Amino acid sequence: MRVIQALGETAGLYPNKPAVADAGHTLSYRELWEEARLLKPDPGSLVIQEPRSCLLVVKLLAYWMAGLSPLLLDPATPPERVREMLAGLSVPSGAEYLVSTSGSTGLPKVVAIGEGSLHHVLSAQIESFKVNSTSRVGWMLSPGFDASLSDIGTALCSGACLVCSPDGRPDNLDGITHLDIPPSLLQVYRPQELPDSLETLVVGGEPTPPEILREWARHYRLFSVYGPSETTVCSSLVEVDAEWDRPYLGLPIAGVLYRVENGELLIGGPTVGLGYLDSAEPFPADAEGVRWYRSGDLVGCEHDKFGWSFLGRKDRQVQLRGQRLEPEEVERRASSILGKPAACEIWNGQVVLFWERGEGSGLTEEDRLKEELSRKLMPAWVPQHYLALSTLPRNRSHKVDREQLRQLADRHLMSELTSLDCLQLRLRDYPIAKEAPRASPLGERPKLLLTGATGRLGSALVPHLESDFEVWSLQRQAGGERTYRANLTEPDFGLSVEQWAHLQEEMECVLHLAATVDLRLPLESLLAANVAPVARLRRLGKPIHYASTMAVALCQDVAGEVVGGYPRSKWLAERELLDRAGLTIRYGHLIGRPKGDELLAIVVRGLLEMGCCPVSDDPEFCFDWTPLEWAAEETARLLLEETERRQTVVLNQGLHFHLNDLAEILHRSYGVRMLSASDFARQPTSSRTAELARQALGKCLGGPLHPAFDLFLLGNNTAWLEKSSTGPPDQLETFVATVAAAVAAGPPPLGGVPAPTCSLTHPCA
Repeated sequence: MRVIQALGETAGLYPNKPAVADAGHTLSYRELWEEARLLKPDPGSLVIQEPRSCLLVVKLLAYWMAGLSPLLLDPATPPERVREMLAGLSVPSGAEYLVSTSGSTGLPKVVAIGEGSLHHVLSAQIESFKVNSTSRVGWMLSPGFDASLSDIGTALCSGACLVCSPDGRPDNLDGITHLDIPPSLLQVYRPQELPDSLETLVVGGEPTPPEILREWARHYRLFSVYGPSETTVCSSLVEVDAEWDRPYLGLPIAGVLYRVENGELLIGGPTVGLGYLDSAEPFPADAEGVRWYRSGDLVGCEHDKFGWSFLGRKDRQVQLRGQRLEPEEVERRASSILGKPAACEIWNGQVVLFWERGEGSGLTEEDRLKEELSRKLMPAWVPQHYLALSTLPRNRSHKVDREQLRQLADRHLMSELTSLDCLQLRLRDYPIAKEAPRASPLGERPKLLLTGATGRLGSALVPHLESDFEVWSLQRQAGGERTYRANLTEPDFGLSVEQWAHLQEEMECVLHLAATVDLRLPLESLLAANVAPVARLRRLGKPIHYASTMAVALCQDVAGEVVGGYPRSKWLAERELLDRAGLTIRYGHLIGRPKGDELLAIVVRGLLEMGCCPVSDDPEFCFDWTPLEWAAEETARLLLEETERRQTVVLNQGLHFHLNDLAEILHRSYGVRMLSASDFARQPTSSRTAELARQALGKCLGGPLHPAFDLFLLGNNTAWLEKSSTGPPDQLETFVATVAAAVAAGPPPLGGVPAPTCSLTHPCA
């Protein structure tokens, strides 16, 4: 059955019920059907390029009534890209709709989906999601994302009301019962922030950390859906529960076939599309007439309840901000523009373009690339970073060495691409002249909202801020006249309407320091404290300066993904602020007076208790040393600069100490034995502190290592380490002496701070 037939039946059953609602008005099923019937689309123009709205749905139905195959595109699709899609377009008979994807050839690909395929999928989804005539289905996805057809279809084929989000946000869709939400937003919002009426969530399009899905599944019926565009939006689905432990594809919907060849998933059955319009060959059919599509997705073990597990791609295709991107398209377009080799890599969720520079200025080439790529690529695919090279690195097979490209990105973008356009990584070498603070017309100090004022960095920073800013703060306990009592994990921070209005009207910028710093907690336990508050602070509409950590760059796996609950929570918060003016300040290992829950203090205390310390000649066993007071002074200076767009600063002083430096001080002053790593690994531990110290030194012991609970994170980036120099020995000696005095005094350690259990301050927090 074609979808338009099913919609006609629904309109006949529920003529007076609301069918579609947007910010402007609501159409009943009778009104929707009548407006679509009166609209006569141009058969020569198949593109529908409208925002989420009643008008878009009317046009979609009108095209189907006319027997046309519409192509839905995001309103932000550049006109030149649209012209490329439509050039020589020949739609096969029997096509119900078209969908555009990124193409590895350098041009967009258009897929034709046959009649009946979409209704087959919608029927399965309506039954699984339990959508009916009393439901209200939220629509917040891009119209160019083919999953929007699922949102529209499940609502209108069941007699429900489709509620269009005007701004793509999930928290302003009052009264909805069902919502298809981009997975990335599950790491920004909290369940309590979505409408109280919500019952069912649907996620798909990209893998999501299992702990995130499990957390949301505690609050809603949560479905994970999977399906390439070539197989009609969704080929499998499953409800997530407490057993969900990795990305799974779900169970195939009725009639859909899965088979695995050499680890690659093949999809067959009635939902497989007719083929690509730029290819003479349709998707192949087997001897029994079943069409099959090679997904390119690699799968692992099969779960009885959740289906095949997803391992990754056999090619370079990625999901970027909910859209499928072939990096080869960016490369081929860039090479065509300059007539020179180019390479594209995804680094930290951002697109980086490398190319071989010409004899002239690399800047001129960069300007050409930016201008022309923005005319032909979707906005999310336009590179954020451009690196001109004398030659692209090659491997022994003369192919582009992509591992070297990723290393170049690490070196240049983490250690050189910092803030304020020209600010270098080491502020001690490039000092900034202190300027007068920005003032109001009456000469008053600008008002700054500070979170985390009573924390370690906040306490050191406030005296430096108060000479240039009128500092207001949010604190758990009531303080002075410029302090609001607040809980950052609560909606609106627990502030009154009047307090919130005051902050919106009076504050000029925000400095967000507050966070839960705990290396042992999983990401799901840190979202409420470390990620959700950033989304709420955005609502103030002010520039936000954000305190992050070098661990975001140093705690990454071989694929470049940030790992570890705490570093990942900071990375997610950074991403939430990418489009907001202000500074992201990645601090090094802040060294002040030792605290009992600080990682370096735990290591020193544990080694003193054990009476021994490992030594090694490996140059990577180093830890960063960034004096707290210096960091506070530099932060205050940075905030005096205008920042019209997002800038990132790596704020460390370029100092470090090696494991052997620590061992020599412990040996010389306290009689601690220096042992080889293998001998140290055999030493017994008699306390929790000693065991934690051993874990933090795991990299030199060759044992299990927590991705973030690692004293030697600095060694993960050789470029940073090579630019760093050994710190003043007297500073490390003073630090060790303070810890040793606390050990000699016995419990409670270090100024009354309880002995560490699991709340551990990160060396780069």
